[in-house]
Order: sequence, then structure tokens, then C-alpha cells
Amino acid sequence: MVPIASRAAEPARLWWAAFGAPAISSVRKEGEVSNRSQSEGMSRRAFIKASGSAVAMSIAAPVYLRGGVALAAGGEIVFGANGGSTQTLFETVFIPKFTRETGIKVTYVPGQPADLVAKLRAQGKNAGLDVIWLAGAVTYIAVDEKLLLPFDPALIANAARIDPKIAREPAILPVAVSGNALTYRKDVYAKRGWTPPASWMDLWDPRFKGGHAGMYGMSVTGGVEMLLQVARELTGDYNKLEPAFEKFKALRPNIYDFFPTAGAWETAMQQGGLWIAVNSYTRAMQLEQAGMPIGTVLPHSGVPSHYLCAGIAQGARNVPASHAWVNWLLSPDVQKLMVAHLGYAPATSGVEIPANIRSFIPDSSLAWFPDWRAIGARFDSIVQQWQRVVER
Repeated sequence: MVPIASRAAEPARLWWAAFGAPAISSVRKEGEVSNRSQSEGMSRRAFIKASGSAVAMSIAAPVYLRGGVALAAGGEIVFGANGGSTQTLFETVFIPKFTRETGIKVTYVPGQPADLVAKLRAQGKNAGLDVIWLAGAVTYIAVDEKLLLPFDPALIANAARIDPKIAREPAILPVAVSGNALTYRKDVYAKRGWTPPASWMDLWDPRFKGGHAGMYGMSVTGGVEMLLQVARELTGDYNKLEPAFEKFKALRPNIYDFFPTAGAWETAMQQGGLWIAVNSYTRAMQLEQAGMPIGTVLPHSGVPSHYLCAGIAQGARNVPASHAWVNWLLSPDVQKLMVAHLGYAPATSGVEIPANIRSFIPDSSLAWFPDWRAIGARFDSIVQQWQRVVER
């Protein structure tokens, strides 16, 4: 323990923007384009229109595109994204395929989105990153602090495939969807004759006292999602966080760790000291398929969710190749691979969820999306209060 100072089957009704998500627009009313996006010279409508035009351009200008993938870039890029099993799958499945098809080499730098954004904040154009993987509140911190370059629609033909109900901005593109899940050690539960957990509140069960429950801290989107979910259950409003902070303070006797990284979480679960924990359903699927003896539950009180977005860093050393990578991630075949191997729900239309993983992905009756830009505006104060009240 680190000191602190039944998998439920769901139907495959999956189109995320139909969930009422505030999506990738702003703190303004759903579907309203932010003034900042417009002032940067490209409204959402213009971006979609330009992206659609790029599909036609791919026929007339094959020097840029083959099968929706830009080929003129060459060279190599540095991609910053989550570590753990996600890194392993990117490095063994996705990056080799991309390099074979395009000739572009990809160096993977592991890090939580908050850490990658902090690096961009601190080092600016010298951060050594080309493309970064973003999620939750820090997505909008990166956008609003102008840490990202706007995409060139002519080089992102596959942006036209993104579900049109999902709003977007010039400097970020939604590539996938994920959210929280409750996981547990099946062998521990079976040995003790326990029934599988069903509620987020099961983390507070006294039988986990001594450090057998865990979740991410506020440096990880899943940790913020859990805070918002508990606030929602306690008050009916995820913005009312005070009762949730006190609730998590009471969790300390049960807590193994508020994990800062995916790798640390996975190690604790693998070693068996962690019996019940919150992670993404994405990660849960990856670990179950890899043979870890865990079960996954989507509690019926709701599954807090987020879009995973790609952004090109200010100071990127190979902007054309960065566009090629993001465009490739949005291609139909790769979106199918992301569902099958990573457990993400796709951001593009027309991608079916295989029957064997449908139970990991929530349908519209469970998934809900906070206003992540509004949370981003409060993020620093949320982290400070968490550290003062919960992890002190």
C-alpha cells in the first residue's frame, strides 16, 4: 500500500454525440461555436466544409493522399500519449502498420495528458513533441493557452468521417471515446464468496480497509471523472464538488493509492494487492484480453465519459507528418483496429462494435459527458482542493 500524506452486458447503441454531450465546443450552449474558434479564422461549419472538400481533393491530388493518408510528409514524429498497455498496443500494432504504409517513423513518449500539457506549458516550442493525445479538462487548457497548432483541413481528409454531431475546434480533433469503469479481482471475490461490485460507492466498503481500493488522482482524466460522478450522485449536480471532496477524504482508510499513472495502477492490480479500482473501460478491456484476472462493471448510476483528441503541438518539427498520423488514426480501418485492440469507442460514423467487446462500452442510457471546458477553467483549483482535502 502506498501511504496517502459483473461485467454488465450493454446493448450496442453507441453514437456518442447523441448522448447529449457538450462535446468539443465550449462552455457555451451545446452546439454553439466559441468566439475564439471563430476568431482563429475557422468556424466549426467551415472546418467541416473544408474537410469535406479535402476528400474530393484526395482524388485530384494523389501526391498528398492515398487511401486517406498523406504521403508527402516523410521523416519522423514524436507522439505523446498514455503509458501502460495503451503504449504497448500502439508500439506493437499501430505504429508499425503506420510506418509500413507511410514510411514515417513514430517515437512514442508516454505520459498522461496533464503531464504532456504541463510540458508544453513549461517548454513551449522546445518540448520535443509533435502530436499529443488529449482527454478531458486539459484538452481545453491546451487549446485556450494556444499550445496547439490549428489543423490544415486539406491534410485531414478523414476529419469528414467524424460523426457530424460531434463538435470540434480548429486545433483538436476527436479520435475516440472513453470513460470510467469499475474493475475488480475476480479471484479475490471468488475466494471470499463475494458478489461482483455494482456501484461506484462500493469503493467505500469497509472490507477494503487497509488499502485494497484504488483509482487515479487528479492528474488523470479518470480521476477527475470519478470526482464528478460522486458529486453527481451525492448532489444531483456534478459541479457541486464540496460533498465529493469530503466523501473521498473518508475513502483514505481503503485506498491503496490515487495513482498518477496507468503503469502504476496496472502493477498494483497485477500483483493482487488491489481488489477493486476505477479505470477506463478501455483499459479494462485491454487488461482482460491480456489475461489479467479482472472483471469489469459499468454501474447503472452512470458512466462519466470524454473524447480522446489529437492535437499538433506548437513547435512540432514535422507538421506534414503530424497531419498524416492524425489523418491515419481517423481512417476506417484504423478506427476498427482502435475499437478491437484498444477498446475505444470510435469517433467516426459507420464503425461497428464487435460483439465480443460490446459489454465493455456503455450505451446512451449510461454514458454522460461533463462540460470539460468548464471543468478545465476550474482545473487548477480542483487539483489544489483535492491535494489539500484528500491527499494531504
